[in-house]
Amino acid sequence: MHIGRKLATIAVTTGVALGAVVVTAPAHAIDRVGCPTNGLTVSTNANGNFCAAGSIGYKTISTLTGGSQGDVRGVVRESTNWNWAAFYNSTGAIQLKPGEHRDLPTVIVYALEIDNPGWT
Repeated sequence: MHIGRKLATIAVTTGVALGAVVVTAPAHAIDRVGCPTNGLTVSTNANGNFCAAGSIGYKTISTLTGGSQGDVRGVVRESTNWNWAAFYNSTGAIQLKPGEHRDLPTVIVYALEIDNPGWT
């Protein structure tokens, strides 16, 4: 019985540790993912969704992707859940309040900005 209890404790501890890793990532990233952090989402017509989350400030797509990508093409929708956000596109900047989205006529996104409340 002690072995079963120890194995159960190890399984719970491992699950909690793995859960903490998933909750805290990504700190500064954009990738083809859902958006578990409720950050900024860029939806494309061909490449799926890209999600960005992290600290307040202006970030280029190149910075967010570690230099592997300079922009996100084919963007048809931009949205934010709990952040105030700006999306810097080929047609100009779009500012959104928490919970807002904007449907677009296919643009290129070069940078994103997460900011404090009250700027739009």
